[in-house]
Amino acid sequence: MSYRLEKKFIIDRRIYQNFTNYLKAINANKIYEKRKIFSTYFDNDFFSSYNESEEGTIPRKKIRIRSYDTDIHSNNAKLEIKISSENNRFKKTENIKDAILLQRFLSKGLTDKSYGHCKAVLDVSYDREYYQINEQRITVDKNICYWQHKKDKKKFYEPLSIVEFKSDIDSDLNQLNNIISSSISRFSKYCRGMNKVFFNIKNYG
Repeated sequence: MSYRLEKKFIIDRRIYQNFTNYLKAINANKIYEKRKIFSTYFDNDFFSSYNESEEGTIPRKKIRIRSYDTDIHSNNAKLEIKISSENNRFKKTENIKDAILLQRFLSKGLTDKSYGHCKAVLDVSYDREYYQINEQRITVDKNICYWQHKKDKKKFYEPLSIVEFKSDIDSDLNQLNNIISSSISRFSKYCRGMNKVFFNIKNYG
């Protein structure tokens, strides 16, 4: 289980290039090459994970399978459980090395001790870039896309890009607020996708 501090900022994709140019100007180190991330989120029949996230319930969790540099899950797939508590966030990660097990999760679901039986409901893909300033890691997500898992494949494209500051140490991330002008915001790709794909909530802007 890993612990980290996180802060998210929303930027309009029209100013994405200006922001990444600014990161380069202040000598932020690019620590990885840009890569595509593909995630499948799981929830129960009551959408407990979604509802708790929308309501800001503490503690809450999100369950997903994630793969990198692919549009479908591959041999680098990981089962991730993100837990949000009152003061911090944790992430449990487990490699899925068995292709049969991976397909079983995707087709039949999995069991969580809090939510019970959960099935795959939403697929999300996006491009991510990675930077670092001192002890703080910065990720920039763009070209975010949502669609219902294994259904009609109708895709919904997110008009916003997301900047996230992450740190494994107890440092004051507020010192980085001057890098970007937008306010701190809660942003859940899972909830945004569910709002559009399942509930047709027009919360984009």
